[in-house]
Order: sequence, then structure tokens, then C-alpha cells
Amino acid sequence: GAGYELKKALNRVGASTEFMVETGERCTCCYLKPMRCEGGKETEQNRHDYKNFTPTPRSVEDALLGQLRRALPQCDAVRVCDQYLEPDCAAVTAYVRTELAQMAEEFPNVVFYVDSRGFIDQFDKMMIKCNHNEIAHIFGVSPDTVDVEAAGHYASKLSERTGRPVVVTLGERGNVVWDGTEATHVPAFPVTGEIDVVGAGDACN
Repeated sequence: GAGYELKKALNRVGASTEFMVETGERCTCCYLKPMRCEGGKETEQNRHDYKNFTPTPRSVEDALLGQLRRALPQCDAVRVCDQYLEPDCAAVTAYVRTELAQMAEEFPNVVFYVDSRGFIDQFDKMMIKCNHNEIAHIFGVSPDTVDVEAAGHYASKLSERTGRPVVVTLGERGNVVWDGTEATHVPAFPVTGEIDVVGAGDACN
């Protein structure tokens, strides 16, 4: 709670927490999936989410951006993980997206890579990764129509807006990468047995 477990876990794997922002004005988002174990079988229970439902204060946004700007000279890449669907209630707000685009232009040798569940079309000057459902939503089409060829088409359209490459994930069909010139299909590794898709996007990244 209150970021304690997050910080402990990061320190355990040797990740620096030097640039983290700690504030009592926000709770640390936490997604829990309880599992019931009976008779040697695990059953997934309802997920419990803890998150913020009020706008992120500008002072917190500026603190986050200030720490990122301090860290950038040491960075090869910046990964933006934006899983919130409630606008402007988490770390990645409209204000932060604008500032990130500015940083991406200021630091052309740093790869800015974005994975956003609800706002992929609102990032500029950064590489985008999304799944076929998310890109279908942006272009107002059925996800069922987004095959390998369509994914390349929509990725190119999104890339025209962002000015950067776009990756579209297609589950067991692999990924399609638009590099600004052409679409490349990257097949998925075949897997067998029971599959839990939780964390699949993060694993892909």
C-alpha cells in the first residue's frame, strides 16, 4: 500500500527509485486478481482495482515531468505505460502527453515508446504499441476486421499522425510493425497448453 510494496519490489531487482515521485495526493494504482485454490485447481475471482478518480494535481504532473527531464540524459529509451481509462486521473494526463512530445523532439536519440489502453491516438512524436482492439476503436471499425493486412494499413494511418513507427499486436497472429515506409509481419511464437493473457502486453513490450 501507498507505494511501499512497489518500491520494495523495484529495489529487490536492482531498479533505481531515485527519480520516483512520492506524494500523499495520489494513491498507487494496484490491480489484484484473487485466486481460489480448491481440489488442486485454481479459479480466478473478480479483480480488485485501486486507483484515483480525481484529476492529478498540476504540482504532481510537474514533479513527474521534472524528474523525467533529470533522468533523460542517462536514458536510451522512455517507456510510457498508460493503462488508465479515466482521463487525467493518473500519471499520464493530457498535459503530460504534450510535454512528452516536446521532450521526444528535444531528445531525438532517445526512443519514446508508448503503450496506452485508451488514448493511443493522442500521443505525438512517440512510437506507439497497441492491440487490434485499440486500433480498431480509433478508426471506428470492428476488431474482427483487423487482420495482418488491415493492421498494417491502420498502423500507417496512425503513424502519419504521430510521425513515428507503430506496432499492432494481433495475439496468436503475432505483430505488425509499420516503420514509416512499410509494414512487416512478425509471427508469434507458438505456445500450447493453458494460457493466461494477463500481462501479455507487458511481455510483448
